[in-house]
Amino acid sequence: MRRALAVLALILAPFTPGPSAAGVRAPAPAHPPETPPAATPDPSPASPPAPAATGSPGPAATHPPGGPPEPAGTPSPTPRPAGKKDGFGRCPAKAFCVFDKRGGHGRMAALRRGARTLSLYRMDRRTGSVRNNTARRWCLFAAPHYQGRRSLAVNAGKSEDITGEFDNRVRSLRPENPQGWCWP
Repeated sequence: MRRALAVLALILAPFTPGPSAAGVRAPAPAHPPETPPAATPDPSPASPPAPAATGSPGPAATHPPGGPPEPAGTPSPTPRPAGKKDGFGRCPAKAFCVFDKRGGHGRMAALRRGARTLSLYRMDRRTGSVRNNTARRWCLFAAPHYQGRRSLAVNAGKSEDITGEFDNRVRSLRPENPQGWCWP
């Protein structure tokens, strides 16, 4: 057990702060207390010129076309591709996705085969919208085990909000049968 912990400590050592592999921290750079460290010029063109040391305001600051630079440590927002991780865009390729809210929002279950009951996915009677990323039409049923008086068909490549009779009542679903219809 101790050997396993020692190996684990060696593996994690580069990722944890603290002593180096030799057991000694690198010394901090020494500066005399009365002399502050020398300032190094910033080579980036985005930094504004320093004001004059006489106390008078310096020249007007110039900024790059994107505006003033953000303070250090401020995360810049990274734009995501439109619709890729929002709403229906979360549904993976070659899957049929069920969402508990309209517009592809909320909890999602991605299926590649039918589901005799959506309770296994915690989506039983909670279907607000669907996305069909498969090449086949899928059939939605209001009862488990593909039963019920009627079924709702969702064509290949379509996204739909579930309304009317099937709103939050879908309990099972599957791709259409080889003959091209929903009933067995």
